[in-house]
Amino acid sequence: MVSTSKNTLYLFTANIYQKFISLIYLFLLARFLGVENFGKYSFAFSFVIMFSIFLDLGLSTVLTREVARDEAKAKNYLNNIFSLKFFTSLIVFFLVFFLINLSGYPSLTKNFVYLAALIMILDSFSFSLYQVFRGYLNLKFEGIGIIVNRTISFIIGLIFIFLKLPPILIILPILFGSIFYFLNALFFLKKRIGLSLSFSFDKPLIKFLFGLSLPFFIAGIFSQLFGTVDTVLLSFLKGDRAVGLYTSAQKVVVAAGTLIGGSLAGALYPAFSYYFVRDKKQLSSLFNKTVFYLALIFLPSVFGILLLARPLIFFVYGKEYLEAVKTLKIISLSLPFMFLDYLILCLLNACEKQKANTVNRGIAAFVLIISNLILIPLFSYLGSAIACILGFSVLFLLGTYYSLKIVKIDKKYLMGKIFGILFATLIMSIFIFFLRDKLQIMLLIGLAAILYLSILYFFKILGREEVNMLKEIFKNSRFNSLIRNNS
Repeated sequence: MVSTSKNTLYLFTANIYQKFISLIYLFLLARFLGVENFGKYSFAFSFVIMFSIFLDLGLSTVLTREVARDEAKAKNYLNNIFSLKFFTSLIVFFLVFFLINLSGYPSLTKNFVYLAALIMILDSFSFSLYQVFRGYLNLKFEGIGIIVNRTISFIIGLIFIFLKLPPILIILPILFGSIFYFLNALFFLKKRIGLSLSFSFDKPLIKFLFGLSLPFFIAGIFSQLFGTVDTVLLSFLKGDRAVGLYTSAQKVVVAAGTLIGGSLAGALYPAFSYYFVRDKKQLSSLFNKTVFYLALIFLPSVFGILLLARPLIFFVYGKEYLEAVKTLKIISLSLPFMFLDYLILCLLNACEKQKANTVNRGIAAFVLIISNLILIPLFSYLGSAIACILGFSVLFLLGTYYSLKIVKIDKKYLMGKIFGILFATLIMSIFIFFLRDKLQIMLLIGLAAILYLSILYFFKILGREEVNMLKEIFKNSRFNSLIRNNS
């Protein structure tokens, strides 16, 4: 078996690749479909994702932990969970079918929903299979599956866009990728681990597993609501065009948060777990330095987006999406909360505060729903953008309350560092302001980034200590070896 550090690297690299390719494809797809059809497409996935937790019931997370503790249980646990999922997938699919047909949505939207539901079901099955690999601490094949899945979807999608096929077919590349992803898991599960699927329905065992999974199930409900309810409500209340304009802006910000904040949090989880039981002082030090790392990115990002929202939207999506400029500016203000939320979520989970995370997400989801219901009728997609800020700010404030019970904030260190970042950001912003109408957008962003990093280096805002610690987080195998114990 490959080392745990290599295992982590496989999955980390695959996830970065997946997020990057998915974002590029989304930009191309939005241009091809146009605002209204892109709104239909975005709604379809948001709508079905709301039901995805009822497919899994939180059981896959439990599967990883139980297999990691006793590999002999893998076959029995997997077959029972897989059999249960087979029946829940039928129920969920027919529920989705029934609900979407109760609405007045056009046939294209309904067909998007049907295909998105099939993709969701396939991916849910795949997720359970790959959780077994995680239990065996073998993440290589999941990483391969992710990379090839996204590559297949991307290449076929480009072909479909180039051929200008009907919009309903544009979702098929993702379906093809999901089919491969599932077959890849099935093949390597048999070849490398020696497990094959069969129907098994042990009621006492399923009841036992569901008892373990209940907290994850409840947390999953809140997470899915928080991530999708704005798009669904916007579609119901204002229609496809509003959804297309909102999601085109939202995806840019959320993708940045997931790509950077989510990836860093995933790498930090073992380190936080390690220091929580061994060295609280080091835990606080790592937390403070990570706040600094994130501020290095989100502060210049917010200022950059505020100054370059219009040329960014035009460059990425085209003239048709220019109405989304204000939305992008508003949502960009949620970036600090979004980045720090990933950090806080990671800290609380690593420090055995999962219940706090669940409660926080429940409250934030409630705030998000109420905010959207109030603001969408008044401001349409701009209302959803404002609600997005409110939701993430509530999540951040609640998470901070619990985090301060675990770690100690080094105010002197952070204030000094953040003041330095703001200084570098201000110089960068002045540079952008005077040249934004004179240089091509990507060249301007590249030069602004070089200027920003040069100021950080020249004034020693980013010191050797922070750089070395960041390298240690991703490379030190003693952190990665804890994944098994904390799964």
